[in-house]
Amino acid sequence: MKVELARAQKLLDQRYPDPDEAIKLLDPLLKRESKHWLVYYFLGIAQMQKSNFEKAIGYFEKSIGEHDQNSQTYLLVARCYYELQDFENAERFGKAAVQLNQELLDAWMFMGQLYWDQALLNKAIQCYTIANKLDPKNYLIAYNIGQIYADQGDYKKALELYDITLQMEPKLIDAGIKKAQIYQSIGEYEQAEVAIEKVLELDSENLLALSVLSLLYRAMGRYSEAIALNERLLDRYPNDGNVRVNYALCLLETGQYDEAEKNYRRALKDTPETQQSLSNYLMGIHYNPKRTKEEIFEAHSLWDQYYAPEERPGRPVPANKDKEKKLRVGFISGGFKKHPVGWMITSALEKLPKDEIATYIYTTDTYHDSLTKRIREASAKWTSVVGYSDEVVAQIIKDDEIDILVELSGHSSGNRLKTVALEPAPITIKWVGGLFNTSGLKSMDYLLTDAKESPEGEAPFYTEKLVRMPDDYVCYTLPNYDIDVAEAPVTQNGHITFGCFNNPTKINTELLSKWAEVLKQVPDSRLFLKSKQYDTELVRERIIQHLEECGIEEDRIIFEGYSLHNDLLECYNKIDIALDPWPYSGGLTTIEALWMGVPVITNSGPTFAGRHSTSHLTNAGFPEWVTDNWEDYIQKAVSLAGDVDQLSKLRAELRERLLSSPVCDAKRFARNLADAFRKMWLQRVQGYEKNLSEGEWQDHIWVSQKKKEPETQAESLQNGKQNKALKKGIYVNKSLVKFKDTPSEVVEAIVNTPGLKYAEPLSVAIPESELFRLRNIFEEHEYGLPSVFQLNENSVVVDIGGNVGSFSLYARQWNPECQIHSFEPNPQVFPLLAHNMKDLDNISITQVALSDQNGEINLFQHPRNTGQSSTTVHMKGGHEVTVRMQKSGEALAEKGINKIDVLKIDTEGAEVSILKGMKDLLINTGFIMLEYHSEADRREIDAILSGFSVYASGVSVPCEVGTIKYINNRILNK
Repeated sequence: MKVELARAQKLLDQRYPDPDEAIKLLDPLLKRESKHWLVYYFLGIAQMQKSNFEKAIGYFEKSIGEHDQNSQTYLLVARCYYELQDFENAERFGKAAVQLNQELLDAWMFMGQLYWDQALLNKAIQCYTIANKLDPKNYLIAYNIGQIYADQGDYKKALELYDITLQMEPKLIDAGIKKAQIYQSIGEYEQAEVAIEKVLELDSENLLALSVLSLLYRAMGRYSEAIALNERLLDRYPNDGNVRVNYALCLLETGQYDEAEKNYRRALKDTPETQQSLSNYLMGIHYNPKRTKEEIFEAHSLWDQYYAPEERPGRPVPANKDKEKKLRVGFISGGFKKHPVGWMITSALEKLPKDEIATYIYTTDTYHDSLTKRIREASAKWTSVVGYSDEVVAQIIKDDEIDILVELSGHSSGNRLKTVALEPAPITIKWVGGLFNTSGLKSMDYLLTDAKESPEGEAPFYTEKLVRMPDDYVCYTLPNYDIDVAEAPVTQNGHITFGCFNNPTKINTELLSKWAEVLKQVPDSRLFLKSKQYDTELVRERIIQHLEECGIEEDRIIFEGYSLHNDLLECYNKIDIALDPWPYSGGLTTIEALWMGVPVITNSGPTFAGRHSTSHLTNAGFPEWVTDNWEDYIQKAVSLAGDVDQLSKLRAELRERLLSSPVCDAKRFARNLADAFRKMWLQRVQGYEKNLSEGEWQDHIWVSQKKKEPETQAESLQNGKQNKALKKGIYVNKSLVKFKDTPSEVVEAIVNTPGLKYAEPLSVAIPESELFRLRNIFEEHEYGLPSVFQLNENSVVVDIGGNVGSFSLYARQWNPECQIHSFEPNPQVFPLLAHNMKDLDNISITQVALSDQNGEINLFQHPRNTGQSSTTVHMKGGHEVTVRMQKSGEALAEKGINKIDVLKIDTEGAEVSILKGMKDLLINTGFIMLEYHSEADRREIDAILSGFSVYASGVSVPCEVGTIKYINNRILNK
C-alpha cells in the first residue's frame, strides 16, 4: 500500500497533475480490508483536481472518519464547499481547520477570502490580520487587506497597504494598478499617471495597465491619446471586449456616434459577459439623431437575452400582506450625493410620510456629501453594498423584507441591474438615475414617469407598466449655497448670449446647424458652452468646425470647462437664454437654468431621454418654451432674444415661479409618491389574492392630482428656501467687510437658538459656502446634549476643529459661564474665529493643529470652501500650508485642563490621532461628539473609547462617513 500511496502522491503533486492515473492506483486499495486514511485523502485531492467537489467532500469526510485529524483535510473540505458556493459549510470546516492548527496560514487566508466574498469585510480583515502576524513578510496579505479597505471606501488606508505591498514585492503589478485606479477615482490624475507609468516600466505591454491608462487619458480629457492607445490595443487584441468598450466610450464622447455603436455591438459579441458594453450601447443610441424610437425599444430587449437568469427567480412573498401596512421601500443607487439622482430625490425622501413609508437605502458608492447626509438621515436604514456580489446584495434586500425596490442607476455606470434581475423584492420599480427610456428588464414591474415624459400612446415602447405622476416625475432639491441671480447679461454687454451647459455628447451636427440658424438671426449674439469635456481641444474643435461650416465665426463661441457646482451655477449669470440639446434633452441643467433666472427653449425628442425639459418646463409653468419642431424652436429663441425687457422681467421672477411650482414642492411630490407606492402595493396584494402569475398582476397607474398644501415657515427653511429669506435681510447681512486672506465671500449671519436656557441672538461672520452648517447647529441641534448633562460655571467644553466658532457659540448658550476652549489651525479661518469670539468672556482660542505628536504638518485647504481643510485628505484644486502641530494632551495641559465635560472633534480625518494624543485625559471626559471618515476610523475610535457607551450616531456632512456621540460610563452609572 505504501508504494501505491507514494506513486499516487507523486502523480497528484507533479507540475501537471494526473488525477485519473492516481484514481486508477487508489481505487483497488478501497477493496482491501485495512485501509489507511491517506487513501481517502488522496482520492479526495484527485476528485478536487477534476472539479468533482461533491465526490471530493465524500472522500475527505471518510478520511476524517478514519481518524484523520490533519487540519489540511478540513481546509480542503472547506475549499470544496466554497467552490460549491455553500459558504455556511465552508465556514464551518474552515473554522475547524484553524481550531486544529491556529498557525495554519493557508486556513486564515482562506477564511479571509471567504468572508470577503460574503461582504463580511470586518471579519475578513480580522482573518488577514492574524495571517499577517503569522507571516509578516507575505505581501499578498497586505494586498488583500488593501483591496478590502478600497471596497470600504477608505482610500487612504488602501493606498498605505498597497505601498507596503510594493515595498515587499515591487514587481506586483496588480498593486500598482490598484493605486492608479484609486488616484483616478479621487481626481488625483497626476498621481494616477505616475503610478501606472511605474507599472509600465515593469511590463510595457501589460494589457490591464494600458487599459487603465486609456481610461485615465479619457478622465483627463486627453481623448486623442486615449483613442490612439485603444486603437493600438485593438490591433493586438481585436477580440477584447473591455478594450473595445473603452474605445467606444471615447468615440461616443467625441460625437462619433455610428462608430461608437459599431464598437459597442462588437464588444457585446466578443465579450458578452461584460454587461457595461450593452448598457453603454443602450445609453449611447439615445444621443444619435439617426435612431428611431422603434429601433431603440428593440435594442433594450437585448438585456434580458444576455443577462437575465435562465430560470426566473422566485420572488419573496411577504408574510404581511395587509393593504394598509407600513411599506418598506428600498432604494439602490450610487447617486446618493450631489449627482442628478441626489438633486432630484432628496427633498422628496425627506417628506415621505414616516407613518406610511420606511425608506431603506442601499448605496453602491463610498462618496459622502451634504445630500448624502440628508438622505441618510431621512432613511430608516442605510446599508453600503460597495464591493458586494449581486447575490449578496439580493440576499440583504430579502433579509430586510423590502416590499418595493426602487432602482436608481438604470444603464449608467456602476448599476445593479443584475441584482434587480434576481427579483429580491415583491415589487421592483425604475425611477430617476440612468432613466432615459425603458429598462428593458422583464423583472422591472413599473417605471415612474409623468404625462409629459410618457404621453398617451407611448406605453407600447416600455417593458414596464407606467406609473404617471400628476406633475413632474422628479422633485428638485435646492442647493444649500446662496447664489444671486444677476441682471440679464444683455443689459450690460449689449448682445444676447445663448448657452448650453449640457454634456457635449448631446451636441450633434444636426443640432449645431439649428443653433447656427439662431445665431444668424440674432446679430452679434454669442454661444456659451460649458462642461468639463470642453477642457479638451478635440471636443472644442469638432463644434467649432461645424459651426464655421454653417457660417458662424469662432469668436462668437465661448467654451468653459470644469467648475465646482456652485461656480457652475454662477455661470448662468453669463447667459440670457439656454438652448436645450436634441434628441437627448437636458434634465437637471434645465431646472438649474430656471433656478438661475435663465429661460430654456426645448424641442421634444422621440424618447423619454428627449422629453426631460418638456416635463420640467411644463410643470414649472412655461409650456410656451416647448415645441416639437425646429421651425418653432428657432422662432421661439429668436423672438425671446429680441425682447430685452421680457428677458429682464423673467430674470427677476423665474426663481420665485420655479419655487412655487410642483417642480420644487417636496411635500406635494412626497404625498403623490407615497400614493403611487400604495397603488403598486394594492395591485401586488390583489395579484396574491387572485393567484396571478408574474407579469399578470401589474397594470398602468395614474396618480391622482393632489391639492397643494401650504408650507409652514419651518418647512420652507428646511426645503432650502432660506436662500430667498436670506436676501430679505432676515438672516444675512452681505455688507460685512471682507477679510484679507479669505477667498470666499464672508457674510454676517444673525442666529438664535430657541429652546435653550440662555439663548440669545448672535452675530457670526462666516463664508457663504458654510451657511448650511449654522442651520444644522442652531436649528437642527445636531450637537444637542443628553439630559444627564447640566453645564455650570465650572464646566469645561473643548472644541477641536473650531472653524469660525459656530459650535463654541452654540455651547455658550448651554451656559454662558462655562469655560470654552477652541482650537483651529487654518490661517484663512482663524481670523473669523477671532472676530466671532472677540467680545465674549470665558472663551479661549488657539491656532494649532492637534494630533498625537509635536512639530509641523501640511494643511490641505479646499479650493473654494474656506471652512473646509484637512491634514489627512488632499483636496484637489486647493493648496497646502504648513501649520504648527502639537500633541493634543500637551496643548490641553497648557490650558490647565485636567477634566472635560464636553469634547467636540471635527477635523476632516484627524480625529483618531487627536484621541490618541490625549488618551490619558479621556478617562476624565464626560461626553464626546466627533465625526469619523471611514469605517476603519470608526473601529479605532471604538477601541480607544472602550470605556464609553454610544449615545447616538448618524450621518454627517461632506467628506465624513458619520457622526457619533459617546457618554463616559462613569457618568451613566452615577
